[in-house]
Amino acid sequence: MGDLINLRGYRTQKKRSYKKKYEHHISKFVTRFINSHVRSSIDTMRSYYIAGRYSEQAQAWDYYDFREALKDAIDEVFGQQLWEECQRNYWCDTRYISRDELLECFVSQLVLGTFASAMP
Repeated sequence: MGDLINLRGYRTQKKRSYKKKYEHHISKFVTRFINSHVRSSIDTMRSYYIAGRYSEQAQAWDYYDFREALKDAIDEVFGQQLWEECQRNYWCDTRYISRDELLECFVSQLVLGTFASAMP
């Protein structure tokens, strides 16, 4: 009765445990989604991004700019569908995985390929 529960620590531990347990499922889901919905390569996307930055006469760009632009575009085009399809899986628990984390996983796998970790 005298034990005090650190709620933040408990939640962090539960989230870490969830990610460890279902990382493979999430990774497979995102890979399948990319393979069935994304029709162009990351190199093509990068070329369009660089051409766009050049036409805007941007002074410079970096990987982080590209990654953020890519994440925004993916969220706009696939975000809702990705999230809804993810929620249909038995392993999806919205207490431990958010739409934003799923989008980060999507971008990581798209940019790095199948070598990317499922969860950031």
